[in-house]
Amino acid sequence: MYIKEIEEKVLKLFSQYPGAQLKIKEISSILSIKKFDFTNLNDTIRKLIKDNLLIKEGQYVTSNKSSQNNESNKDSKKASNKSVSNKNSKRDYSPNSTNGNVKLIEATFDATSLAKGYSFGFAITEENDYFVSSEDLLNAYHGDKIAIEPYKQKNGKFYGVVRNVLERANHKMVGNATKYGSSYIFVCDNHKIHTSIIVTSPDKDIDNMKVEIEILNWGDKKRGTLPAGKVLSILGEAHDPEIEVLGVIKQFNLPLDFPENVIDEASMLSENISDREIERRSDFRDIVTLTIDPISAKDYDDAISLVKEDHGYSLYVHIADVGHFVKPGTELFNEAASRGNSFYFPKRVIPMLPEQISNKLCSLRPDEDKLTLSVVTKLNHKYDIIEQYAVESIINSDARLNYEEVDKFFETNELDQSDEVKELLTESLKISKRFSEKLKKNGYINFRLPDVEYIYDEEGHLVSIIESEETASHKLVENFMLLANEYVATYLKEKTKTTIYRVHELPDKEKIENVAKLLSFYGHKMKFDGTLNHSIQEVLKSFEGTFEEKVFNKMILRSMKKAQYTTKHNLHFGLSIQNYTHFTSPIRRLSDLVIHLQLKSLLGKDGFTFKAKSLEELAENATQQEVLSDEAYRAILKKMVEYFMKDRIGKEYEALITGMNNSNMFVTLLKYPITGVVKLSSIPGDYFVVDEEKMMITGKKKKKQFKLAQKIDIRVSDVTDDIYFDIIL
Repeated sequence: MYIKEIEEKVLKLFSQYPGAQLKIKEISSILSIKKFDFTNLNDTIRKLIKDNLLIKEGQYVTSNKSSQNNESNKDSKKASNKSVSNKNSKRDYSPNSTNGNVKLIEATFDATSLAKGYSFGFAITEENDYFVSSEDLLNAYHGDKIAIEPYKQKNGKFYGVVRNVLERANHKMVGNATKYGSSYIFVCDNHKIHTSIIVTSPDKDIDNMKVEIEILNWGDKKRGTLPAGKVLSILGEAHDPEIEVLGVIKQFNLPLDFPENVIDEASMLSENISDREIERRSDFRDIVTLTIDPISAKDYDDAISLVKEDHGYSLYVHIADVGHFVKPGTELFNEAASRGNSFYFPKRVIPMLPEQISNKLCSLRPDEDKLTLSVVTKLNHKYDIIEQYAVESIINSDARLNYEEVDKFFETNELDQSDEVKELLTESLKISKRFSEKLKKNGYINFRLPDVEYIYDEEGHLVSIIESEETASHKLVENFMLLANEYVATYLKEKTKTTIYRVHELPDKEKIENVAKLLSFYGHKMKFDGTLNHSIQEVLKSFEGTFEEKVFNKMILRSMKKAQYTTKHNLHFGLSIQNYTHFTSPIRRLSDLVIHLQLKSLLGKDGFTFKAKSLEELAENATQQEVLSDEAYRAILKKMVEYFMKDRIGKEYEALITGMNNSNMFVTLLKYPITGVVKLSSIPGDYFVVDEEKMMITGKKKKKQFKLAQKIDIRVSDVTDDIYFDIIL
């Protein structure tokens, strides 16, 4: 039976994806048509074909653009003559060329939509995104460099036909192997690899194993053959947490071990500090010094001291002198430059430097003499800065503290430490609060986004996810590190021709204006009568403590540019600091190590002067590796969260609406900071449309409305390429 509501859904689907060629079963899957409605879908599509709104091409259904655009048959024939072939003649494309000679253009293939069950992908160029139907993608896979024949549709949108795969993004892949009859099928951990892969003649039984394969051939779509690959290594049983982490490490081609020459070089470094080295440094071993780190930390590369003086206070930020041991031209430096930073995973860390350095020589453990670089800040009694300077130094830490016990001390005054340590913490807290006030006054934007903590059992399985607010101890350490970073950046800017800055550029005006416009629909006005920093501060304050804070804070943050390392001087917008760099973590960040070496070259004879070109390359690599580290971390967390939620299919939760597009509503659970998808087509009782400008969803018949930050009840329905929920009305 023909159903008007189904007709609207089908026509909307083809208007969103013009040129798509879909089987009726694919349409049913995309629109989440229930089994009992499949016959009605079939009858409705037949009527649409009869009414010339859709066209049947073999097993596929596609839109009739000439009808949709009210083109005459004559115009339609004209358009078809311009098409690339008879196969494409009904698509009404015109070559993207003024003289009729179609030129191939280079693009990157994005298979995200294919991985979600749709029958199309996109060819991404700097100028445009080209729609590519599944029948026109040859054997391109996600991330491949491709050559496409571009077309422009009557409605101004772009279509591409893949003519050649220029460069493969992946020759090796990691995923799960499953026995299928007498063969093995490989499914890549990267869901965007949209087909299975045949495993050729493995030496061992690899059923339900995590394996790394090398692609031997990429298949032939015309002949219906899948790609094939051979097993390079068997990592272990699929779904084992340690094996899953190992799989991500392999997938991102991260370094598992240090080369022997790097280990040998590190082992030759001595822990002994010569008298001559001590004599040339500022000796701070007699002042009370302590470290504050996470309870699970193994390396402690920063420490603080605070001394009462006649003028007020002297605040010391001591950072492990990694540059004393790791110098340019050595195997250690080359390896650090290659890695760019340490990589952090559940229960596992891939360090930038070997343990001999990170956990021993440069770890500021209590009761051990350690070489450091210290930034000394002299403050008056009102905590205003009088003077700052940096020195090569030597310290001996009195105490190793963790955040939890410091926060407990701030609340209860209980701490199993000396009176000197307690006094240091008490006075440091007062200074930290004063610094926070100054930072806010200067325009520092505090998004109040809670940290997410992932709780694992002894075997490494994710058992819970919690949010933790920023505490006084965290803020104290952050404020003191900011102070040191800002001073070092200012000093190097004055004393060197080129250095590495940590830059956070101003947001794009259009993006901020779009966010401001959206917020106005929800009753929050962003006033632009002062600096942009203070405008954002004020609007953040307007929804502080509400559900809207959980949604709009992230939305404003996403409208901003990402921070990066660069030799081009610019401000750090989010911190509202003109000169900023990273100096305080040389054990785990390449940028900080380079800054240390530059600073040491100005303070003594133990540093290094870098050429401008080298600094540019190091800054670029540091940024790239930071992005890689974030991607790898997100990949393993996605796996852990999906396994976590698979055990909760059918369970009901409260959630907040955090986003939406034409097809989906995105929601975040209140119990766990987990985000998933509610397909609009799965919401019963109505046909829902989205006002993307106002970010509101309205039922066409009953006018039921959903909007951002609205609390709803949901049920976990499926966990595949994403976490899917059904809404409970």
